[in-house]
Amino acid sequence: MHRIIFYEIKGNVCGIVNNIWASFYHTAYVIFAVGLFPSLTMSICACLIRRNLAYKQQRRAQLTLVSIRRNALDQQVLNILFMQIICYVLFTLPQMANLVFSTISTTIPNRSNDHLAIERFVLFIGELMLYLFGVTSFYLYTLTSPTFRSEFIKFLRSIIVRFQS
Repeated sequence: MHRIIFYEIKGNVCGIVNNIWASFYHTAYVIFAVGLFPSLTMSICACLIRRNLAYKQQRRAQLTLVSIRRNALDQQVLNILFMQIICYVLFTLPQMANLVFSTISTTIPNRSNDHLAIERFVLFIGELMLYLFGVTSFYLYTLTSPTFRSEFIKFLRSIIVRFQS
Protein backbone atom coordinates (compact mmCIF):
# COMPACT_ATOMS: atom_id res chain seq x y z
CA MET A 1 0.00 0.00 0.00
CA HIS A 2 2.87 2.37 0.73
CA ARG A 3 4.03 2.15 -2.89
CA ILE A 4 0.81 3.80 -4.05
CA ILE A 5 1.46 6.68 -1.67
CA PHE A 6 5.22 7.14 -2.10
CA TYR A 7 5.91 6.29 -5.76
CA GLU A 8 6.06 9.07 -8.31
CA ILE A 9 6.98 9.42 -11.97
CA LYS A 10 9.88 11.73 -12.82
CA GLY A 11 10.97 11.62 -16.43
CA ASN A 12 11.33 7.95 -17.31
CA VAL A 13 11.76 6.74 -13.71
CA CYS A 14 8.90 5.41 -11.61
CA GLY A 15 9.67 4.94 -7.94
CA ILE A 16 10.68 6.79 -4.82
CA VAL A 17 12.70 9.52 -6.50
CA ASN A 18 13.48 12.41 -4.14
CA ASN A 19 11.65 11.56 -0.91
CA ILE A 20 14.37 10.42 1.51
CA TRP A 21 11.95 9.52 4.34
CA ALA A 22 9.84 7.40 2.03
CA SER A 23 12.98 5.69 0.81
CA PHE A 24 14.05 4.93 4.39
CA TYR A 25 10.59 3.63 5.24
CA HIS A 26 10.44 1.43 2.13
CA THR A 27 13.92 0.02 2.81
CA ALA A 28 13.10 -0.76 6.43
CA TYR A 29 9.77 -2.30 5.43
CA VAL A 30 11.31 -4.57 2.79
CA ILE A 31 14.21 -5.60 5.01
CA PHE A 32 11.81 -6.65 7.76
CA ALA A 33 8.92 -7.98 5.64
CA VAL A 34 10.99 -9.78 2.98
CA GLY A 35 14.31 -10.38 4.68
CA LEU A 36 14.20 -10.80 8.44
CA PHE A 37 10.63 -11.86 9.22
CA PRO A 38 10.38 -14.77 6.73
CA SER A 39 13.92 -15.95 7.51
CA LEU A 40 13.30 -15.93 11.26
CA THR A 41 9.90 -17.58 10.87
CA MET A 42 11.30 -20.33 8.66
CA SER A 43 14.25 -20.90 11.00
CA ILE A 44 12.07 -21.09 14.10
CA CYS A 45 9.62 -23.47 12.41
CA ALA A 46 12.48 -25.65 11.14
CA CYS A 47 13.98 -25.86 14.63
CA LEU A 48 10.58 -26.75 16.11
CA ILE A 49 10.06 -29.42 13.42
CA ARG A 50 13.50 -30.82 14.13
CA ARG A 51 12.79 -30.92 17.87
CA ASN A 52 9.42 -32.57 17.25
CA LEU A 53 10.97 -35.23 15.01
CA ALA A 54 13.68 -35.93 17.58
CA TYR A 55 11.02 -36.28 20.28
CA LYS A 56 8.99 -38.56 18.02
CA GLN A 57 12.04 -40.69 17.34
CA GLN A 58 12.73 -41.06 21.06
CA ARG A 59 9.17 -42.19 21.68
CA ARG A 60 9.49 -45.02 19.19
CA ALA A 61 10.38 -47.90 21.46
CA GLN A 62 10.71 -50.61 18.87
CA LEU A 63 13.11 -50.50 15.97
CA THR A 64 11.58 -51.94 12.89
CA LEU A 65 12.39 -51.51 9.23
CA VAL A 66 9.46 -49.11 8.87
CA SER A 67 10.64 -46.82 11.66
CA ILE A 68 14.22 -46.83 10.32
CA ARG A 69 12.90 -45.88 6.88
CA ARG A 70 10.69 -43.19 8.45
CA ASN A 71 13.72 -41.76 10.29
CA ALA A 72 15.64 -41.57 6.99
CA LEU A 73 12.72 -39.80 5.31
CA ASP A 74 12.41 -37.39 8.24
CA GLN A 75 16.12 -36.62 7.95
CA GLN A 76 15.80 -36.00 4.21
CA VAL A 77 12.88 -33.63 4.74
CA LEU A 78 14.86 -31.75 7.40
CA ASN A 79 17.82 -31.47 5.04
CA ILE A 80 15.58 -30.07 2.31
CA LEU A 81 14.00 -27.63 4.77
CA PHE A 82 17.33 -26.31 6.04
CA MET A 83 18.71 -26.02 2.49
CA GLN A 84 15.66 -23.99 1.46
CA ILE A 85 16.15 -21.63 4.39
CA ILE A 86 19.82 -21.18 3.52
CA CYS A 87 18.97 -20.56 -0.15
CA TYR A 88 16.23 -18.09 0.77
CA VAL A 89 18.65 -16.09 2.88
CA LEU A 90 21.36 -16.22 0.20
CA PHE A 91 18.96 -15.21 -2.58
CA THR A 92 17.33 -12.33 -0.67
CA LEU A 93 20.54 -10.93 0.79
CA PRO A 94 21.64 -9.15 -2.45
CA GLN A 95 18.27 -7.41 -2.73
CA MET A 96 18.43 -6.28 0.89
CA ALA A 97 21.98 -4.95 0.41
CA ASN A 98 20.87 -3.19 -2.77
CA LEU A 99 17.98 -1.52 -0.95
CA VAL A 100 20.29 -0.21 1.74
CA PHE A 101 22.74 1.02 -0.93
CA SER A 102 19.94 2.67 -2.93
CA THR A 103 18.58 4.37 0.17
CA ILE A 104 21.98 5.73 1.08
CA SER A 105 22.67 6.84 -2.48
CA THR A 106 19.43 8.84 -2.65
CA THR A 107 21.04 11.29 -0.24
CA ILE A 108 23.70 12.05 -2.87
CA PRO A 109 22.42 15.11 -4.76
CA ASN A 110 24.09 14.83 -8.18
CA ARG A 111 24.71 11.21 -9.08
CA SER A 112 26.66 10.56 -12.25
CA ASN A 113 25.33 8.49 -15.12
CA ASP A 114 27.87 5.78 -14.26
CA HIS A 115 26.59 5.68 -10.70
CA LEU A 116 22.98 5.39 -11.92
CA ALA A 117 23.93 2.65 -14.41
CA ILE A 118 25.71 0.65 -11.69
CA GLU A 119 22.73 1.14 -9.37
CA ARG A 120 20.31 -0.15 -12.01
CA PHE A 121 22.55 -3.14 -12.80
CA VAL A 122 22.80 -4.08 -9.11
CA LEU A 123 19.02 -3.69 -8.84
CA PHE A 124 18.57 -6.05 -11.79
CA ILE A 125 20.92 -8.66 -10.24
CA GLY A 126 19.15 -8.38 -6.87
CA GLU A 127 15.72 -8.87 -8.41
CA LEU A 128 17.02 -11.74 -10.55
CA MET A 129 18.25 -13.46 -7.40
CA LEU A 130 14.79 -13.09 -5.85
CA TYR A 131 13.21 -14.75 -8.88
CA LEU A 132 15.82 -17.51 -8.91
CA PHE A 133 14.78 -18.67 -5.45
CA GLY A 134 11.41 -19.79 -6.80
CA VAL A 135 12.99 -22.06 -9.40
CA THR A 136 15.65 -23.61 -7.19
CA SER A 137 13.22 -25.87 -5.32
CA PHE A 138 13.42 -28.65 -7.90
CA TYR A 139 17.21 -28.56 -7.90
CA LEU A 140 17.35 -28.46 -4.10
CA TYR A 141 15.05 -31.46 -3.83
CA THR A 142 16.98 -33.36 -6.49
CA LEU A 143 20.38 -32.66 -4.94
CA THR A 144 19.34 -33.12 -1.31
CA SER A 145 16.93 -36.08 -1.24
CA PRO A 146 17.64 -39.56 -2.62
CA THR A 147 13.96 -40.44 -2.16
CA PHE A 148 12.89 -37.48 -4.28
CA ARG A 149 15.35 -38.52 -6.99
CA SER A 150 14.08 -42.10 -7.06
CA GLU A 151 10.42 -41.00 -7.09
CA PHE A 152 11.16 -38.51 -9.86
CA ILE A 153 12.83 -41.23 -11.94
CA LYS A 154 9.82 -43.51 -11.37
CA PHE A 155 7.54 -40.69 -12.49
CA LEU A 156 9.55 -40.10 -15.67
CA ARG A 157 9.54 -43.82 -16.44
CA SER A 158 5.77 -44.02 -16.00
CA ILE A 159 5.33 -41.12 -18.43
CA ILE A 160 7.64 -42.78 -20.97
CA VAL A 161 5.76 -46.10 -20.65
CA ARG A 162 2.44 -44.29 -21.04
CA PHE A 163 3.59 -42.58 -24.26
CA GLN A 164 5.05 -45.81 -25.69
CA SER A 165 1.75 -47.63 -25.25
